[in-house]
Amino acid sequence: MTTAILDVNGARYGLDYHGHDQPLHAWTDEHELRLSPWLLGQHLAALGQTTRVDDGALGLDAGAYAAQVLGPALQQVDAVARWGPLALWWAAGAEPEAPPPTYTLRPWTMLERASAVRAALDPETGAFQVGRYLGMLVACCVQRVSGPDPLALPMARGGPLLAAVCRLCAPEPLLPPVVADPALRRLTLRLCAALGWSPARVWQTPAGELDQLLALLDDPPVTRPRPRLSTLADHRDTHTIEIDD
Repeated sequence: MTTAILDVNGARYGLDYHGHDQPLHAWTDEHELRLSPWLLGQHLAALGQTTRVDDGALGLDAGAYAAQVLGPALQQVDAVARWGPLALWWAAGAEPEAPPPTYTLRPWTMLERASAVRAALDPETGAFQVGRYLGMLVACCVQRVSGPDPLALPMARGGPLLAAVCRLCAPEPLLPPVVADPALRRLTLRLCAALGWSPARVWQTPAGELDQLLALLDDPPVTRPRPRLSTLADHRDTHTIEIDD
């Protein structure tokens, strides 16, 4: 048995610990607790019950989230007060790890993101279901090469996967700070409109090449006006022959 003592903000627990992907046995002087691995799907479901968005800021009810993790252990008196710190530690997934290599990630499309927002937003109350939104993000953008369904991963591996796909689909900052310059914004939009490029492609192109492109746009080729035909050309019995120089 691998035993350890865990101190979470002054709350001390004895542990029979074999990793966050294995069941946990914990105890205090008078009580004991057993927890199964906390899975990514459970995490997203719990977020749906314990988070809210107020004035654009995401808030988490930590006590309610801990209660979701404890599950049947809530039958104990004062379970959240006693075991809440341990439950939050257990759900967090221990030390951060790299995303599992058996999954590939892709950015989601505008239509996929709009669909996720619509599914997560309650049209009557305006409440936003964060867990449902993130669940659709995972479903759209995490491609399984091998291994279990992403939602069945313990948070030790599912947490880094969720963090990675969130970074991919919602990079911070959304725009580089330098784009606050109005002149650069106008230049970027001009090149995007003229060339059909994305902003990212414009910003990643060598500056010298962009200077050449802008010079071409500033000095377009001169086109000769088309010669004006006589109104006789509109007559149905007229045959018109046009001869260029």
